Amino acid sequence: MSNSHDWTGRLPQLDLRHLAMIDALGRTGVLTQAAEALGVTQSALSHRLREAERRLGVALAEKRGRGVVLTLAGERLRVTAQRLLRDLAAVEAEVTEVGAGGIRHRVILGQAGYSDVHWLPAFTDWLSARMPAVQIALHAGNGGSRIGDLLDGAIDLLLTPTRPLAPGLDMLPVGTDDLIALAAPGHSWESKAEIVPSDLTGETFLSYSFERAPDMENARFMQPAQTFPGRVIRVGHTEAVFELVAAGRGVSILAGWPARKRAGRGGLVLRPLRPLGSAGPGLAITWRAVVRAGEEGSAAHSCMGLLAEWAGQSRTFCTGSSA
Repeated sequence: MSNSHDWTGRLPQLDLRHLAMIDALGRTGVLTQAAEALGVTQSALSHRLREAERRLGVALAEKRGRGVVLTLAGERLRVTAQRLLRDLAAVEAEVTEVGAGGIRHRVILGQAGYSDVHWLPAFTDWLSARMPAVQIALHAGNGGSRIGDLLDGAIDLLLTPTRPLAPGLDMLPVGTDDLIALAAPGHSWESKAEIVPSDLTGETFLSYSFERAPDMENARFMQPAQTFPGRVIRVGHTEAVFELVAAGRGVSILAGWPARKRAGRGGLVLRPLRPLGSAGPGLAITWRAVVRAGEEGSAAHSCMGLLAEWAGQSRTFCTGSSA
């Protein structure tokens, strides 16, 4: 059964002129001012309004005193009109910028979990000397980018500290990091040289992820010892985890290099992990650059290789890196 709201094969009844009109009327509330803002005459704007209402079969605005107000239908249409007009303006500016700068490819980069992208300017400078026709754009995902964003095409290249298990992906390692325990100053962990699974007993654990990865703390630190925190709060964003830990609301385990960067601002105690049966402290993880499989030769695939090469030289994503 076809969806009644599916636009495929059926063009919308309104065009951009109508959407701009609805937005202008909503902003000004006066026909003459809306017409002036759009650079048309008042009669032309009135005709445009009647045309839109005739096409949709519903009133979009009504007179009120010396002005006009949008109806409920008009207000609903204006919400979408503002978004579409804003998006189109952004795309036009982007296309103009790309064309003027000789850019032929844009690769959208996402970073899983962590918003610290202090390394990005250095990498883009290094990349531009090797691939000047490629521009990197950063994906602003809520709480970080995910594998689903890559598979759905929202991003082209993902940097992640976990090994994705989804099929249809190509990946390269970019650095060997470690998982590290976090607590607030004055917490009992501050007096310990390392954290063992039993130290989690009775603690409130703050987790940024709503998914359990096979190469992270739950599978590799807690489950082998069958020792778990007394309470788990899934925050959904690592920046929030950092601040809640610093405020003494709980403890956490996160990737080493972003945790060390945040600890440099103060308010956090970092300690290495010693898993059950380990000869010494340390629980290694690998940061990876990931792209969709089957796109060899694409700009994203080339950027993956160059990111791995640059990261290997700079050791940006490695344990203890100061980059």
